[in-house]
Parts: sequence; C-alpha cells; structure tokens
Amino acid sequence: RKLYIENRRNFPTRRAVAASQEFLHTTKPPFQTMAFIEAERNSRPLPIGPRWNEWTTAYKAGIDNIYSGRAKDIGKELRDLQKRIESILADEEGY
Repeated sequence: RKLYIENRRNFPTRRAVAASQEFLHTTKPPFQTMAFIEAERNSRPLPIGPRWNEWTTAYKAGIDNIYSGRAKDIGKELRDLQKRIESILADEEGY
C-alpha cells in the first residue's frame, strides 16, 4: 500500500488502496485519480468468447476508418460499427 501511495507510478489493483485518502489526496501527480476509480465503476468485462477475433477485427477496422479520416461522418461510422458488433455478438451467451 505504501509503495503505491509514495511512488504513484501505477494505479493500485486493490480498491481499498485506490479509494484511500492517502492515494486520492496527494501532492504528487497524477492528481485526478478519481477518474480511474470512476472508469472502473462504469466498466464491464469484455465479451471474450468464440467470436472475439471476429468482433475485434470489425472494431479495429471501424476505428481505423475514423482515425485515418476515411469516415466522412464519425457519428454514423460509430453507429454502424455498433450495429456490426452487436450483430456479431447477438448469438453470444450473456451479451
């Protein structure tokens, strides 16, 4: 616990350490550590299953279109990408 608080090079893997006053309120960067806690609270497990390669390939292609500038309308590209991934994962148990 003490190393995480003093070094601040990594985010703690233990929630109790991450939420401790010593870690949250410090004089050393990074200062916005609550952002990591909020991200963890709002996250969900990735659907790693038999179709992992298929949906991640579709995701990477769609994101590449956005980053490269090939997508004329980013909002439309993201909506289309979401539909493609959801159709791939529709049969996936628990999705």
